[in-house]
Amino acid sequence: SQPLRYFDRYLLNHLAHSARSLVDFVATEDKEKMRESISLVSNVTGGMNAVIGGHARCHGNSSKVFYFDIGYGSNKKMCQTYHGKENAIEIPFEEDFLPLLQRIQSTSNTE
Repeated sequence: SQPLRYFDRYLLNHLAHSARSLVDFVATEDKEKMRESISLVSNVTGGMNAVIGGHARCHGNSSKVFYFDIGYGSNKKMCQTYHGKENAIEIPFEEDFLPLLQRIQSTSNTE
């Protein structure tokens, strides 16, 4: 068994083809630029880590970042790690928006 040969000669070609096909399906213009910008990630946590970490590198650790309190727990930790607890601002969805959504739903059910 040669796992390195599998990754280098077979899997990488299929991943590149998948990424190009995704761009062809999604992009409406400037496909070449998008092909250079797209990446397939192994899981959501790794992808969000790349996005949040990249934001911190581009905009500095003092930039503010917002997230909902009902979001995925590791996203909260990443925001606080990369931007600091004082710059990672939690939006209280359940406290502020859930009662509003419930009122809207109850009024639409009575009509």
